[in-house]
Amino acid sequence: MKAALLTALLFGLAPDLRAADQPGPFFEPGFPFYQTQVDLREKAGPLAENFAVRGLVLPLGTGHALAFDQDLLRVAGVWAVPAGQPPVTLANMAQVSYAEPHRKSGADHSKPAGPVAFANGLHPGVALSAEALRKDPRTPNPSADLGRGPLPATLGRFDGVEDAGSVAVLHYHVGGVAIREWHEVKSGAGTTIILRHFAVGPQPGPLFFSIAAGAWTVRGPRLAEDQGKAGKALAVSTNSDALTLAAQDGELIARLAPAPKGQRVTLALILGPAGAAAVLAPTPETPAPDQTRRWQQRVPTTVQLDSVKANGLALDRM
Repeated sequence: MKAALLTALLFGLAPDLRAADQPGPFFEPGFPFYQTQVDLREKAGPLAENFAVRGLVLPLGTGHALAFDQDLLRVAGVWAVPAGQPPVTLANMAQVSYAEPHRKSGADHSKPAGPVAFANGLHPGVALSAEALRKDPRTPNPSADLGRGPLPATLGRFDGVEDAGSVAVLHYHVGGVAIREWHEVKSGAGTTIILRHFAVGPQPGPLFFSIAAGAWTVRGPRLAEDQGKAGKALAVSTNSDALTLAAQDGELIARLAPAPKGQRVTLALILGPAGAAAVLAPTPETPAPDQTRRWQQRVPTTVQLDSVKANGLALDRM
């Protein structure tokens, strides 16, 4: 009885509370990050269970997007976004009910809006050893297909995301090493380059990053190539001798040498000929936090406190 009354109160008010104007898009243009589950699973191989439960989707320039898995501290995937489309399909509950309050989601989850070029398997994206990148150390969920929750705190933890205008700065740590990561995109002559910039705190030992699954051929310590999917060439390069590449278990990984005072390095994910990023610029400074008001317009309204009170709950009408 109480549950039925509460349902009637909540949903009975929905028509009255709904704004007269049509809402804007769920993924607001110009905002640097969105939190959403992302289903990047493929039919077989290391990406068969590639699912970001606590995902951050970062729209990048030149019509690309990146999904970062907050639990495993990994880049779950990078893909091209078709013109005029949101970065992922609108399938999760918050997205499908945003413009239609009474609409419910089904069993599907949001998926990349376009073909995925770079992706990592379901394991940590950064660790203190290469061995730790091989498998997911978390306790499996009841279905035994995904690990549950974040990494153990002793291994690593996501600390937050920072709004720096058009750029999102990711903050996380591995062991006692603090890492800030942000992204930049360059495009031209049929090549797109996604730059993963890192600012790493004092680092007594090496760090290891998972870069992408695939049939990688390592051409040298700072360059690797893969024919990619459908024959489209992919490459990865670095801007520092401290950041070197190697193949492991069908994936490309990178080793970052120790630096007691910290260091800044950049990794380039290249869609196109490898020579396009053979020489990378020095890693830029971390973008400063955005101190301006993102929404300039004031929205006047009135508030009716305790517009409905029942069963110990109070609803305020705004």
